Amino acid sequence: VFAARAVEAIVGGRDRYRANGVLRHPLPEPLAVPRGISTTPGPPIRQELQRVMTRDAGVLRSAKSLERAADALGELVPTDIESANLLAVSTVLVRAATARRESRGTHTRQDHPEPSAEFLGRLVFTGAPSPEFVPLATEHEPSR
Repeated sequence: VFAARAVEAIVGGRDRYRANGVLRHPLPEPLAVPRGISTTPGPPIRQELQRVMTRDAGVLRSAKSLERAADALGELVPTDIESANLLAVSTVLVRAATARRESRGTHTRQDHPEPSAEFLGRLVFTGAPSPEFVPLATEHEPSR
């Protein structure tokens, strides 16, 4: 879905985002490589990341399983850029799934089995302790 929108935006030369989020960059500055991360590979954490995410943050999840995932991810130490990226994405996914107390699409919160209109939108992470919720634009709102 988003690949087609991104191609359309690039081909059309769009320089501003639309309300649907295409080309919206939530961070004021580019991300830098975290301190302490080496550019040479170290002990891999990829398998543990995969285990944690499949077991506790997979298609079926709950507040309890997401808390276990957050705790396990908090103990992992990245030793190279790839593992730092994988850990960052996993951590954000767990934070978003924890904040989104509903089931939507194929991802089921066992403790919140129904979709909720309250969460019709996107969670945007900007480095603040909690994600910012950006509601989807209604048909009456102009695209930016």
